[in-house]
Amino acid sequence: SAALAAANPASTTTPAAPPPSLLPDAPMATLPPHAGGTFALAFDRSGARLASGGADAAVRVWDGRTGAPRGAPLARAVEAVTALAFTADRRALLGGCADQALRLWDTASGRVTHTLTGHTARVTAAATSPAAPGTAASAGADRAVKLWDLGRGYCARSILSPSTCQALAFVAGGAALATGHFDGGVKLWDVRSGGSSGGVVAEVGGLHAPGGGVLALAPSLDGRALLTLGRDACLHLLDARTLKALESAACPLRAPGFRVGGQWAGAALGPDGATAAAGGADGVVWVWAVASGEVVRELRPPGSGSGASAAALPAIQALAWSPQGTPLAVGDRAGGVTLWAPAGEGGGEAERRPSSSG
Repeated sequence: SAALAAANPASTTTPAAPPPSLLPDAPMATLPPHAGGTFALAFDRSGARLASGGADAAVRVWDGRTGAPRGAPLARAVEAVTALAFTADRRALLGGCADQALRLWDTASGRVTHTLTGHTARVTAAATSPAAPGTAASAGADRAVKLWDLGRGYCARSILSPSTCQALAFVAGGAALATGHFDGGVKLWDVRSGGSSGGVVAEVGGLHAPGGGVLALAPSLDGRALLTLGRDACLHLLDARTLKALESAACPLRAPGFRVGGQWAGAALGPDGATAAAGGADGVVWVWAVASGEVVRELRPPGSGSGASAAALPAIQALAWSPQGTPLAVGDRAGGVTLWAPAGEGGGEAERRPSSSG
């Protein structure tokens, strides 16, 4: 962990209150749904493009600012798309699938350039290195975590975990891989280490309740912080180099009425690190101010009401926050994909909880 800290020194800046301009208020665009549910959303590193995937095996690419279709249609996967991540150079899109394989699409042509096999159960998570376009990682229901050489299309390293990895993310400038597990623990791996079992540089057990454990991991834009979401409906913000709780964050983040909808759950950390969002089982997107732990937004579609009169909404299954600060992309169990933005940047006013910060 000392080497990771040297590679990515800690910031001494305490996150400020969330800028009102970055807090989503209203739906600015609604995209065509993925039949059977949306499972994966991902922005590229610039925020210019957004990818969506779901139970219908379709992968679509959208303008990350407007939601308009963008680029060539991507070749369809064989089964449901469970995870998505753009490569650092934005030339390719990696997708994890329910048929035990990963696919790498060329974003210019829409063709699959590599089909990566080796998992013996469905792929549960996938991530790409922010520093190396040719490096990626995946996890499967087979309890395997794999590192991939995307240029050659082969598995460079495979690790068998005692507990199924359900979420992963590259942190510390791509030098480390964080993994979240069914038993509620989070591990940090030095991806530069060899071997099939070594390389763990930090570990925190029981961060989330077992029997569902960690459902989502979301790194900060600079890779220094890591947001976790558990089946226990709590969110934690950790130092991505040590997995210790950040003192500047009022964690765990939680709220009366907030609960997750099942195995598929979405969480996102705002690009300024001051706000965190998670999708609820009731179809509401909850947004917290990290420093205070205050819920500053409860986003509901216009006209859906609130409290006892609230309309039944599909559970939220995927979230992605643009590196540009807006929009916040939300995918649900019915397959819908909605882009939320600050008031005045598109769409009408949404049903939401007022914020003291804006």
